[in-house]
Amino acid sequence: MPVAARLSLVIVGFLVVCGLVGFWVVGFLRTGPATVTPRVVSTSAGPQVYLHMQTMGTYGSGPRPSWVSYMVQDAQGHWVHSTIVQLPAHATVHVTVDQYDSAGLLRNPEWAQVKGTIGGSANYTGVVGSKTYSNPTALSLVGASAAAHTFAVPALGINVPLAGISSDAKNVCNAAPCTTSSTHDTITFTFKTGAPHVYHWQCFIPCGLGFVNGNGGPMQTVGYMMGFLKVV
Repeated sequence: MPVAARLSLVIVGFLVVCGLVGFWVVGFLRTGPATVTPRVVSTSAGPQVYLHMQTMGTYGSGPRPSWVSYMVQDAQGHWVHSTIVQLPAHATVHVTVDQYDSAGLLRNPEWAQVKGTIGGSANYTGVVGSKTYSNPTALSLVGASAAAHTFAVPALGINVPLAGISSDAKNVCNAAPCTTSSTHDTITFTFKTGAPHVYHWQCFIPCGLGFVNGNGGPMQTVGYMMGFLKVV
């Protein structure tokens, strides 16, 4: 076979491989959790957003049923397995988190503190009783292992520890979405969005069981223990 013909085959083969790789990359980037828009009410004081989330120890289905996870409720009241939330700019966000998981050991006392919320506080109800914790008071709901997860948005200075249920709880949620008939704590707080931007948010309590130091798996996966706030 002439050199020119062989060179042409090599070039064609290379272009085909590049096309297949490009197709895979585009498909990979376009797949993932949906963007969820919670209920928004327009008022004279600006948009009021009602963001309802829940956390559970095991998602209970799908390719990773044993992974710990968040879920978000959309404007129609449906629970969506996603951690990508769209919020309006310059809005007041009223957050409710139903927390169904047991507590873990805090690696850093900073994550036990309520920060960045309106009033510098968060309200806790459920098996912990009814309490309000304000910045910079450390969370001390049930001792050193008080928090199951955190809702933290570093770029906004927000950190809210989510109180864990007892490890001896009998009525534990084992499959999402959880219902309030299962043992849980409810945490409420508010914060303000600013100008349009995409903010990374994260749980900082290592809860990736089976991964080194608990920091892999769900801790690094959008739709489970980390996500994005799209402020538009």
